[in-house]
Amino acid sequence: MKEKFIKWEPIKNLGGKYYIESIEDNFDGLKIILSGPKENDNKVQILFDSNVLSYKSTDESFAQKLAVDLHDCYGKGFYGDWTFFKVLDSNYISFLSAQSYGWSDNLEPTHYCFICSEFVLDVISDDDPKVVKLI
Repeated sequence: MKEKFIKWEPIKNLGGKYYIESIEDNFDGLKIILSGPKENDNKVQILFDSNVLSYKSTDESFAQKLAVDLHDCYGKGFYGDWTFFKVLDSNYISFLSAQSYGWSDNLEPTHYCFICSEFVLDVISDDDPKVVKLI
């Protein structure tokens, strides 16, 4: 199956494109802080406080095929001014299923994709994150 990217608006009035300011993975969960391009722009905290199955951060230089595929499938403006997506029929989830010999097939994970300036962050979790504006 071909992956389907869906724009996701976890909270109202988010800006367009964010930078990854920090990623913290500890006993409290996976905490991601995103910030806008200007110093005074709103920051957003995304907290996956349980059940993160996997995540990866990829420099945009190594995600060029994703950019071309999104452009070809959805048009030029689909991801250029937006950061938050969910991925249906995810290749990443399929990869995890194969690597776990199907153990994860009993779960209902979601693939969250944050297409940020300079990096793409993919998170697989079977719980929704808590998302709040910090400033």
